Amino acid sequence: MKRKSMNEYDCFGSTFPLRPVFEKVVSLGWYDGTTSGLAQRSLCQTSVEERAQNGVLRGPVPGSSGDAPRTLCAFRYDIVDWDADQDRRIFVLSPIAVREFERVVDSFGESDSPTWPLWSPKLWQLPSPAKERATVELDRCLARAKCPEYLVASDRRLETLFAAKRITTSARDRLPPVFDGLPVSNDFDYWAECVGLRT
Repeated sequence: MKRKSMNEYDCFGSTFPLRPVFEKVVSLGWYDGTTSGLAQRSLCQTSVEERAQNGVLRGPVPGSSGDAPRTLCAFRYDIVDWDADQDRRIFVLSPIAVREFERVVDSFGESDSPTWPLWSPKLWQLPSPAKERATVELDRCLARAKCPEYLVASDRRLETLFAAKRITTSARDRLPPVFDGLPVSNDFDYWAECVGLRT
């Protein structure tokens, strides 16, 4: 039997609005709400039996209630566009390794304790050697992010998803090679249609 990769699993389902979405969000950019960062989510949309057969069963998520096995996934997220009020935002999600996410959290954790579900680490408060280590760890994580895989429409704190879809090649082609923490276009209607958000 062929094993499915994590890319073949639907991370968000099809029932929206979806809340909560991510158990852990590390906000690295902020403009009246998060604009970029890292996010971690536990998946349980597929049956335990199917996940076990396909080799993606990982065990319970630490700190979760109950013994239901979960599979963790992590993403780099970057803002693509927002509506006129900046309340609804379109983000692109690029998969990263869960261990990379955890290393970044650990390196930033020297500045202050994480506050979940949304944490904005105070990198500037780290002493110089720790700040350098944290910056190297973050840069390494961001550089290792895979190609953008999902478009999501959410609120400004990435707490509620209004829509989510795998990104199409044509939409991916409109993305810049580098994100700077601000919207990459001024065409919210286009991106809303791509993600299936009713405007």
